[in-house]
Formats: sequence, C-alpha cells, structure tokens
Amino acid sequence: MSQVARAAGVSTMTVSYAYSQPERVSPETAAKVRAAAQELGYPGPHPAARSLRRGRVGSLGVVLGERLSYAFEDPQAARFLAGVSDVCAAEGVGLTLVPISGSPSDARRVTEAAVDGFVVWTTSDDDPVLEAVAETGLPAVIHAGPASPAAAATSSGAGSPSRAAFPASAASPASAASPASAASSTRAASSAGAAPPAGAALRSFSAALPSSSSSPSSRPVFVSRSGREIPVIGIDDRAAAAAMGAVAFAGARRPLVLGFPLDRARERLLLDGDQVGEVRFPVTRHRWEGFLDAWRAGGHAEDRLRLAVCPVNHLTEGERFTAELLDGTDPPDAIAAMSDELALGALRAVAGAGLRTPGDVAVTGWDDSGTAATDGLTTLAQSLREQGAHCARAALGLPTTASAMHEWRVVIRGTSRQAR
Repeated sequence: MSQVARAAGVSTMTVSYAYSQPERVSPETAAKVRAAAQELGYPGPHPAARSLRRGRVGSLGVVLGERLSYAFEDPQAARFLAGVSDVCAAEGVGLTLVPISGSPSDARRVTEAAVDGFVVWTTSDDDPVLEAVAETGLPAVIHAGPASPAAAATSSGAGSPSRAAFPASAASPASAASPASAASSTRAASSAGAAPPAGAALRSFSAALPSSSSSPSSRPVFVSRSGREIPVIGIDDRAAAAAMGAVAFAGARRPLVLGFPLDRARERLLLDGDQVGEVRFPVTRHRWEGFLDAWRAGGHAEDRLRLAVCPVNHLTEGERFTAELLDGTDPPDAIAAMSDELALGALRAVAGAGLRTPGDVAVTGWDDSGTAATDGLTTLAQSLREQGAHCARAALGLPTTASAMHEWRVVIRGTSRQAR
C-alpha cells in the first residue's frame, strides 16, 4: 500500500480510503490511486483484513439441514431463499449457504463459517447445529422450528434476533386450533379483509395464530442449553393443518396424510395413526397433529387416519407412494399432502390408476405453488418468500413490525370435496 501511495503521490491513508471509504477522496485522486495500483499489480486490501478492521464480514449465513443441492432442487427452499436473497441484495450483504450433511463435522462447519449472523432452515429437534449456532453468539433466527415449548420471556420487539418468547398456544397439543376454532378464526379474519366461507363450504381461510395483536408480549424461540434464546419465524402449522384437514377429509372414510420424514433417519414408512411415535421434525409433527385434530373432530378413531412418510419431498416420491397405496388392499379415498410436490405426484398416481379426483380420491397440497393453481389443486397458501425476507431482516438486525407467526389461508379448488 505504501508503494502505491508513493507512485500516486498521496498518503498511505488516502490509498486506504480510496478502497475502504471512497466517498472520502475525490474521483480524480481515486483514479490516480487505482492507476498506480494497477501498474504495480496491487489488487487492493485483502477482504479478510478489511473484515477484521470493520468487525463484520458482510455475509449472512443460511444453515440448511440438507445437502447443498437441496437449496436449488426443493421449490419450498428456493422460495424461502429468494426472500433471504432479496434482503441481502437490498442491504449489500452477501449470502453464504452452510449445508448440513449429518456428519460430525456439521457443527464445526457452522462455527467456522465467516458470516455476521445465521438463518437456520427448519431442522430436527436433536440437530447439533442448533447448539453450534447458539454458541457462536452471532445474531440468529430459525425458520419454522424447532422452538422450545417451555420458553417464556418478554420480547424486545417483533422479529428481534436477541430476545423472544414461545407462546404456549403454538406448542401445546391441548391448545392447538380445532377445525371449529379455525373456522371461527376465519370469520374473525374476514373482517380484516380475508375471504369468508361461502355457503356451507369452507372456501378460504386466513389466519395468523398467534399474532402480534393477540399475543404482543410473546414470540416463539429455541432455547439452547446455555439459555440463549433464538427467535423462530413461520406459521402455526398445527392450526393450519387442522383447517386444511377439515377440507381434505370431507366425506372421507379412509384418509391418508402424505408426509415429510419423522426424523433425520428419513425412513419410508406407512403407519396407522396410533402407531406414529416420536416425530423430531417440528414441521412434520405439527402438521400431523393438526390433521389428526381435524380427523378426531369428526368423531373418527385415530387409527383410521394413516401417515405415509416420504423420505424426500419430491413429486416422483408422492406419485410412487400413492400408486402403491392405490394398488393395495386398503386404498385411500382422501390424501392430505404436506407439500404441493407430494400432492401433485398423488394426482398423477390417481389419474394413472384410472380414478377420478375428487370423486374417487380427494387430494390437497400445501404452499400454493404456481403449478398448484394450474392443476386446480386445493392447497394451503403461505408466503415462504416473505418468511425468508423476515428471517433475513431479523438476523441482520433490521427493524420489522411483522409478527413471528405469518399468515396462511386454505385455497379451495377442484381436487377436494366440499366440507359440509
């Protein structure tokens, strides 16, 4: 740097400013500095050295509890990451993907990541990367859980990455919304602009349970072993699934939930409702509990609702599993899928078996992707892009007034029977 300063006829501090704070030097001086640097083959200060001086790296880390290709192959992950990248681009911050492979090196990969904060994509309750993220001391936020059911602290603000509290209503099975209470929430939401039910059928739902207005002093958090609280941002999956189930299981005698993995082993399973044991992925757990709430609310036995556990969230897996079930001795007459990809695969299998939807088999999805609308799929709409943006803003310490629990709504199209 001193050689560049001599060649340009300026001070070393001016050379430093030309690179680190260019607004502090005139355009003419900056041009002289860069011309001298080019002649001498000087590339400028090393980014790592600049980061040490500034006390920040200039990059936000996203921890994916999946292989790296998942970020590009999974439509839900892609929409979420688009929201994160929107904020990073607007703030001039880089984006670092930190993939998790399930190996002992995962925690080290997190602690060694050169980032200013973390957004953690939903993972299992027992994933060691959660503790690793907490131990870094960097700002962090978790999307869709896990959250700690016993956590209770006062939030310093909506979406704050440092202080938050977990509402008992989002964790307690006894307090999750039943189909009846979800319908009640829909009527309340309609006064705020959400579409109300049309006639006896449930046409659409909109809810944010709990919301910042209904529970202003509490937020969902993950509490580490050291007592650090990391905020959780997402939707109330259990309440949403209860509302979805009321539509999905209408008129059904032998319904099925086409679901995500139960734990990091990712086994492919077919279970009766009373056989489903511990579920360590919170999204799978809460959606299963909500579907079960809806089924029980109709006076049905738990063992009459089955859970088909798919090891991956992919259209071909949904099609393959559904085809096997339709070809079996006890085929389903209604399928509630935990994603649009699995549901669209189920629709293919139903058509391939020469059956009608919804007459022979009703099918519902989750997320309201563009393909869902094209195929007329009844589904649950949520904005993963907005949730990704909210997570990024929270992790970067940017102000936000958004509720930790985002809105969702049931969108009824042509693949479900009317709820009566």
